[in-house]
Amino acid sequence: MIPVANSPFVSSSLCASNDGNLTRIIELKAPTGDSKSSKHQTSGDYSYLLPNFLSSGHLHSSPDAYPTPAPSPSASTKSKLSELVTPATPATKDTFLDYTPDDINSSNEEVKIFYPKVSGHFLSFHLISLEHVKKEYKLRFDVKTNIPNYVNSKFSNVERSYSEFEKLHKYLINAYPECIVPLLPVKETEFASEELAVALIKNGFQLYLSRLSAHPILRRDDELQSFVESNFAYTPRIKTGTLKTTRYKAKALHGEPDPLDAAYESLVSFEKAIVPCNKVVNKMQSARKVMVDSEHELSRQLSNWSEKEKDVLLSRYLCDLIKTVEISSTITQTQNDYEAGHLSYLFTQYHKGTQYIETLLQNRLSVEKEYEKSVETLEKKRQALIVLKASGTTKSDQVQAGIDDFEEAKQFEAYKKTQFQKVDRLLRTELGVNDKTRASDFYEYLGGLAEQTIKAERAKLNSWKEILSGLK
Repeated sequence: MIPVANSPFVSSSLCASNDGNLTRIIELKAPTGDSKSSKHQTSGDYSYLLPNFLSSGHLHSSPDAYPTPAPSPSASTKSKLSELVTPATPATKDTFLDYTPDDINSSNEEVKIFYPKVSGHFLSFHLISLEHVKKEYKLRFDVKTNIPNYVNSKFSNVERSYSEFEKLHKYLINAYPECIVPLLPVKETEFASEELAVALIKNGFQLYLSRLSAHPILRRDDELQSFVESNFAYTPRIKTGTLKTTRYKAKALHGEPDPLDAAYESLVSFEKAIVPCNKVVNKMQSARKVMVDSEHELSRQLSNWSEKEKDVLLSRYLCDLIKTVEISSTITQTQNDYEAGHLSYLFTQYHKGTQYIETLLQNRLSVEKEYEKSVETLEKKRQALIVLKASGTTKSDQVQAGIDDFEEAKQFEAYKKTQFQKVDRLLRTELGVNDKTRASDFYEYLGGLAEQTIKAERAKLNSWKEILSGLK
């Protein structure tokens, strides 16, 4: 019996850059061992994957399969960051402290999408609100689409919980082991304030929805359509297995290492580097808390001095100093929470994404093993059929049963070959897009952090300038 096309594949392998940069996963090329794939060596052109994907028998085969990835917008990113570091007006204590969730990472309104538009069909999400109610996040969003299968072109005020998003996400990662599904925003990170948590998670969901709807394969998924159209709580209609993992073993073709093997090593090294970064952020937060507590203690001691000081002018300047120290400590605490929240969130997402891609690459090896096993089985069936036909005592019905058995094994081998080729080739494309997305996310978070830090330092500077002007 041939398994259904929606059953999860199993395989594994990893990628890394040739220049030794462990955080780059780009310019992956198809293995040179296969005569069919060896002629497709240009890393920027993946259009040859389209007929292979459409003929693979995948339940969700779509005419929107892979084209050439869009170029990296490095120039626009640099110009955007240059704008972030030049605030229009000086920040004060009030303007610095009074930020709302919509103000945080507002530069992400134009989400970087590295999947080019390959057809006239589109699916777009607009996140309206995110609320934290009884330890659960509730989201409301609007949807627009012209994909024919949808019952309407517009859906307003669709409401889903974080748990429902988790169900959809779990389905997608198991149903599409050849794709890198965008990551859900993490909610396990401890934030200093509810306002900051909602802001970061809301921003993360907008990124998730934008990238999911831009994916040329995932946006055509039937379950995603059900997720949008369901009038009640969402539950996946299609059941999938779970991605299988195996112990990773590099496999070179004709003595040349597969770039995916180097990628796996790169991901493992990156994971080892990202975990300590999060620990250091926690240390920084603790150290700054001690500093803030010391500033509060200094304010109390200065207040005692001011009350006992007989010189009226000196007492007035002591009050100004107390006010400045209080402003500084308040800004330091707020900036500390902001910085720790942003960096912890980013590093946690990176770590989570790295583990997920490692699983996909390990899964790819298992798919390859299943394909190799099907080849061996087919050969055994062929040999057995030859023996049956050569035997003079074999009945015709036994020969026919042997032929049927061989044909079934032949179909199964063809199916496994198609699945492996699809997983192997599409993952190479997906890893290139994922690398650009990961870099883009870092630029956005760095820009937001730099902007907020400048506002904080400017607010502190303004408070000290007031003292200086008074002394003059």
